Amino acid sequence: MTHRLTQSGGHVAPRPGLDWGRMGGFSLVEVMIGLTAGLILIAGIGQIYLGSRQTYRLQEGQARLQEDGRFVIEFLKKNIRIAGYRSIPWNTGPVAFPARATVPSFSTGQVITGTADSVSIRLQGAGDGKGDADDRVADCLGAALDRCDVAINTFAADIDDAELECSVIVVTMTQEQNEATPQLNECSATAGVTARTITLKSPQPLVSGFGNLNVLYGLYTGGTLPTIRYLPAISVPAGSWGNVVSVRIGFELRSEDNLIAAPQTYVFNGVEVTDRRLRRSFETTIALRNKLP
Repeated sequence: MTHRLTQSGGHVAPRPGLDWGRMGGFSLVEVMIGLTAGLILIAGIGQIYLGSRQTYRLQEGQARLQEDGRFVIEFLKKNIRIAGYRSIPWNTGPVAFPARATVPSFSTGQVITGTADSVSIRLQGAGDGKGDADDRVADCLGAALDRCDVAINTFAADIDDAELECSVIVVTMTQEQNEATPQLNECSATAGVTARTITLKSPQPLVSGFGNLNVLYGLYTGGTLPTIRYLPAISVPAGSWGNVVSVRIGFELRSEDNLIAAPQTYVFNGVEVTDRRLRRSFETTIALRNKLP
């Protein structure tokens, strides 16, 4: 080993060689072990995060279905139970609700009709009868109806777009002024007596993720022991729609995304579907206030 002399004649201690096996107080093996442990820890935290995120998405999906289901039930109740509402008490049902031949068709005085997956109702508005509605009565799209407006609200499922839709037809009649005999001519819909304007409103979606709609109609039988029989539309006799006093509605909601890890089989109204969507079914019975005995 070579020694160097200092100016004072002393010797300089030899410089030891670099130890590449020790870096900053850690050996290469220790660094590799630390990196491996860190990766394992990160992987574990990642799994916990993904699991928590999936649980959150599932809970959020369930809450959304519950909220949407509650909204649909309340909305349908609000709009269907007032079927047959008449703002002019002295106008009888046949006067307020004349026959309608086009779809949806109604016989004289009939205020509800439908199919297995749709329901249509008729009602009058409220106001002065001259176009100034007082907001007490509105159609299913939220537009106020005047007392001489007859609205037809139709609720149906759009299977292609997975939506529940509401469409409206408003028949506006000119009010006839004759205070001496108002029961004969105020907002009368007799053909040739009043001028009528028909307004069609495009269907509007109410809620998305709507899978199916099933409607049963409560037919009041009367007699000594009156009962209400719930029948599909095809089983309601043509002349008995005036005796329908309630409807029983079932529907299914589904999540827009796949939220379940493995495909599951779901059955609604006899139709079987297998997928990874979160699904839930609802059912409610709505009485028609103006048709109850």
